Amino acid sequence: MLMIPPAIATNPIVTCTAATNKYAESPEGPERMAASFFGKRATPKSTEHKVLNWLTAAQPPVDEIESAIEAVAWAIVLPKIASQIDPEVWTSLHTALVALANSQPEDAVGKTPVVHQVLKGELAWQLAVGLPADREARRLSKSGRAAISLGFHELLDRDGMTSAADLPFMRVLLACWTRCYALGRELSHGGWGAQCQQRYERLVQTAMRLTRPDGRAAFEASDDAPEGGELFAAAAINGKNKVNRRLAAIALSPMRGVAGKKTKKVTDLPTPSVHCEDACVAVLRRGWQRDDERLAVTFSGEKCRIELVASGQVALSGDWQFEVRRGGELLKPVSPWESVCWHSDEDVDYLELEIELADGVKLERQIVLARQDRFLLMADAVLTKSPGGIAYCGSLPLAGRFELCGAAETRETYLTTGKNSRPSVQILPLALPEWRAETHLGELLPAGPSVQLLQATEGRNLFAPLFFDLDRSRCRKRTTWRQVHVAETLTNLSADVAAGYRVAIGKKQWLIYRSLAAKGNRTLLGHNLSTETLVARFASSGEVTSIVEIE
Repeated sequence: MLMIPPAIATNPIVTCTAATNKYAESPEGPERMAASFFGKRATPKSTEHKVLNWLTAAQPPVDEIESAIEAVAWAIVLPKIASQIDPEVWTSLHTALVALANSQPEDAVGKTPVVHQVLKGELAWQLAVGLPADREARRLSKSGRAAISLGFHELLDRDGMTSAADLPFMRVLLACWTRCYALGRELSHGGWGAQCQQRYERLVQTAMRLTRPDGRAAFEASDDAPEGGELFAAAAINGKNKVNRRLAAIALSPMRGVAGKKTKKVTDLPTPSVHCEDACVAVLRRGWQRDDERLAVTFSGEKCRIELVASGQVALSGDWQFEVRRGGELLKPVSPWESVCWHSDEDVDYLELEIELADGVKLERQIVLARQDRFLLMADAVLTKSPGGIAYCGSLPLAGRFELCGAAETRETYLTTGKNSRPSVQILPLALPEWRAETHLGELLPAGPSVQLLQATEGRNLFAPLFFDLDRSRCRKRTTWRQVHVAETLTNLSADVAAGYRVAIGKKQWLIYRSLAAKGNRTLLGHNLSTETLVARFASSGEVTSIVEIE
C-alpha cells in the first residue's frame, strides 16, 4: 500500500551571511575606523603605542575582512601622523602596509575575494593617493588597478552578478569598489577604465534587485545587518549613469541616505528581473518599487534557496528542500541543479530548473511570477521511466515571524505574522482537493519553521504545484480551485500523464496545465494545446489568454 510521504526533518533556516561589520559595508568605513583609532586626548606617545601594537598583530597572511579594512584605515592615518611619531616607527608602519598591499597572490581573488580586493586594490590605491607622487606611488597605482580589474572580471558576470557562493559578499565588494572609485579620481593616472565602470554600474543595479524592503540584503540572517541606503546613495552617483540614481530613488526611497525626491516616469529603466545561469542566481520581480513582490533564487550544487517578498515583507527565506521516495527508498541527487529555461517579458518571469536523482528519476522545478495577475506558481514535477509509485515531500522555509494558518473546512492556507494579523499571502495546493472532507494521499501543513507539501501517487509521474496569491486584497474574496480533466483523442488522461487546474479568486480565473509524459494534442476546458506547460488567464469573455507557454 502506498503511504503518504514522510515529512522532511525540520532544521533551522539556513541563510547566508558575510563575516563583516558596519565598516565593511559602508562607503566611508575605513575613514570611520581611522577616526576611532585616536580620541580627543591622543598624544604622540599614545599614537606611537597604538601603531606598535598594530604592527605586532598585523602579520601576513591576512584572511579576515575586518583586518583588511583596518589596514586601509591605517593607510588613511599614515600621512597625518608622520610628524607625530618616531620616524622609524612611521617607516615600519609604511613598510608593513606596502607589504600587505603586495601580500595577496593572484589566485586569492577566488579564495578570499573581499580581502584580495581590499588589500591588493583599495589599500594599494589608498597608499598611492596619500603618499608623494614617486615611483612607489606609481607602482602601487598600477598594481591596484590590475587587481581591481581582475576582481571585476573574475567575480562578476556581464550583468554585474556575483556567483551564488559569493552572494554574501556582494555588498562588501560594492562598498570596496565604491571607495576605490573615489580614490581613482585622485590618482594622477586615472581610475579603473570603461569596462570596469560598466560592470560596476550593473553591480549597483543587481545589488538593488537583491535588496529587501527594509534595506537589508536578500538572504541576510542577522537583524542587525546594516541597511543599504548610505551605500547605494554613494554608489548611484558614481559615474555618468543617471539610471542608477533614478532606480535608487524608486526602489529604495525613503531609505535612510537615499533621496526621496519624486522622479519623472521613465521608460529606459532596466528590467527589474535578472537571470545569471553561470552565477546560478535569478531574481523574479514584479517591478522596481520598494515593496513590489519578488522571488530571489540561487541554485548552486544540490541546494536551491529562495527568498519571497510579499506585501513588503520577507515571507520565505532559506532552502527549498525536497525528498522523493520510490518503494520507501530515498532517491538522492546525482547531479547539481541546472537552469534549463528562462523567459521574461512585461507579463511574466519564468524559471525552470532541473536535477537528476538516483534510479534515473528527474525532478523539474518550475517558478512562474505573473506580474499583472500578481501570483506566484512554484511547482515540482517528478518524472520517472517506469511505474512504481512516488512519495514526495517539499519544504519551504518560513521567514521571521511568519507562520502558516489554514482554513477550517478547505485546504487553502495563509501566511500571517500572527493569528489576528491580516494574511499576507494565500497558498493553494492545487493537486490536493479543495475540501478537507475529501480524502487524499497528501497534505499541506506547518512543520516547525517551514511549510511542507506531502503528495503521493501510484502512477509513474507526479506534479506538485503551489499557487501563491500575492495580492493580499484578494484574501477575503471567494476562492476555489479544481483539477480539470485533460483529454486526448476523446479519452481522459490520468494525472501522471497530464495535469490541469482551474483557479478562481473573486472574479479572476486562471488555467494551469502541465504535461508529464510525451506531448500530444490535448484539450482541457475546451482549450486545445500541444505544449508542455501553459499558465493562462480567463478573460471576461471566457477566452483563454496565455501568460506563459512552454513548448
